[in-house]
Amino acid sequence: AMHEVVDFCIEHENGKVFDGWDKEIIRLMVAYHWAKETIIVLYNDDNYIKGVFMWYNCNEDDGWDFINNWEADREDGDSIFLAFLFAEGKDAFKEGTKEFVNEYCPNFNDGKNNCLWDLNTVLKNGYKVSNTYKEDKSIIYMLRKANKIAMCKVNTKDASSWCELVY
Repeated sequence: AMHEVVDFCIEHENGKVFDGWDKEIIRLMVAYHWAKETIIVLYNDDNYIKGVFMWYNCNEDDGWDFINNWEADREDGDSIFLAFLFAEGKDAFKEGTKEFVNEYCPNFNDGKNNCLWDLNTVLKNGYKVSNTYKEDKSIIYMLRKANKIAMCKVNTKDASSWCELVY
């Protein structure tokens, strides 16, 4: 239920995301994402929430004012703002990230090269590796450049790679 999502987000708030927001404002924000289907809620085996991911479709030059002014998503926007990410730990965060990427680049995990770039191109464009994860026969790289985030999957067998700009 939505109240459980709101409570989970408040419980996992670090003081930097909801900075001073009261519970009703947070409930309204969660309801907005629920209605727009820009939310992923992850559950553990006991059916308790272990992660919540919410995002906005926007333009690259939109910042926090976009959210603070309660502007509507830009369906034709050129970027995605992953503004609200809450997880019980690294594994839940990785699971939510994978689910998000699957939503926006369904062939990412199928080994088809129809996403944005390969890893070498991303690195040449100034992205720096922030995290790495091992997954079956692949390595997942999370990369950052200023306010942009990319995720790349590299096949350990033949070193082919597929990347997705996630923000």
